[in-house]
Amino acid sequence: MLGERGDLVFQSRCEGPRARVPRTEFGASTFIRGTLRVEQTQPHYTVVHWVEPRALGSRALRACMMQVDFRWVGATDVQFRFFREDGLRKKPEEAALPPWFSVDLICLKGEQTPSRWQISDRVSLIDPDTKTRPTSAGSPVPKEQAPYPSTVAPLWLQSGKWYRILFEVKGDDVSVQLNDGQSLRGRCKGADRAKVPSLLLEAPPGKGVEFDNLKLWSLR
Repeated sequence: MLGERGDLVFQSRCEGPRARVPRTEFGASTFIRGTLRVEQTQPHYTVVHWVEPRALGSRALRACMMQVDFRWVGATDVQFRFFREDGLRKKPEEAALPPWFSVDLICLKGEQTPSRWQISDRVSLIDPDTKTRPTSAGSPVPKEQAPYPSTVAPLWLQSGKWYRILFEVKGDDVSVQLNDGQSLRGRCKGADRAKVPSLLLEAPPGKGVEFDNLKLWSLR
């Protein structure tokens, strides 16, 4: 554990009068039997904006904890992506996407469920510290702009089984744990900035992942 759970900042409900389907691009999100099912419908990663920045208001989550239940139903790749607050405020001409890091669950070719997961810090975007772009393709990245290397480990999941995944982010440290005891820990450059979680999914037609009980807390 990286810290103590603080205030509940955001909660997504999948049933009841306050249930709201999150904004989804290049795919479809629907409520089915009290869960949120996400499927890919176009030849592009499906993007689910779980938490809109305005939902966090003025809160500065320099450390956070997020929990979500999920069930794998045929997806090939899922990224739990955390945007950094400073990137969300950049002008379009400054960056195509805000800086971010992610926790990726990955199926290798021919696999039905993920066999590895990784914590990735992205170098292709504007660096949050220097406010400049990395050097052009093929050129070395300056030391002060280089991210921590990705942390990769084996993963075992059963198709159709519900799992609860818990993310903790504090300082440069990122910790991820499943309720069956599997865990992963790594470091991400600039991960101590505010967190705005979203989801990216890749899946064959009619396949995807189901989610439930998304909660986001501050971390003391």
